[in-house]
Amino acid sequence: MFDMPEFPMVGLFCADYYDTERWPITLTKYLSPYLESALFIKCEYKGTEGWYCPFMAVTTEAALIAGHRLGYPKILADNILFEKTEDGWKGSTMVGDVEHLGLSFKTDPLDSLALYSQVKSEFVRGNQVSDLVFTTILLKPPAEGPEVVMFSTSPPPLVKRVPGLALIQLGGPLEGLIESGTVTPALYQHFSMGPGQNPSGPVIALILIGLVVTICIVIFIWILRWVKRRKTAR
Repeated sequence: MFDMPEFPMVGLFCADYYDTERWPITLTKYLSPYLESALFIKCEYKGTEGWYCPFMAVTTEAALIAGHRLGYPKILADNILFEKTEDGWKGSTMVGDVEHLGLSFKTDPLDSLALYSQVKSEFVRGNQVSDLVFTTILLKPPAEGPEVVMFSTSPPPLVKRVPGLALIQLGGPLEGLIESGTVTPALYQHFSMGPGQNPSGPVIALILIGLVVTICIVIFIWILRWVKRRKTAR
């Protein structure tokens, strides 16, 4: 279904969504804080390059359900660790007693930034893995199809970026995709989005206002009809 691009690439990440926007009423649970890790493979579909996700793990059922609706093949991890170490950060995804995806990141501001820039200039060829746009290619139902879903996302404002080197460990169904023990240029990035920058807040407010206005109109019409019936009955 998908074609390999001219320059094959694999991308991995581990993320801690420690502060998420809270939606009103019953939707609050869908944006509660959670951890996530994933693996993406660069591919091509009908002439468009993007990134297919064969593996994504999360720590809450709400994130699992929301991801499935979009087409992400999310699974519920037993534990996702994301913590600061003495010279970097460590991410580890456990499913049962098997580490499916491990990233040990060590800061290396000089050599790794040069390597990252070299990788980006030689293999990316455009904005498919840029800091501004990320094109995702998914299947619905997740990992099965036949429907193909493509969409592009932009990250929130970047607060902090630290270049370094990451040691990769893969197990379970991911074992062998990248040789465990591989060291690659990587980035630790911290994003942040304030309430005023997130469009969902105003949109939800408008929807709620619209619902209230609609209910008021319906009640007003019902009252007018009731009054009219009373006058007719007299």
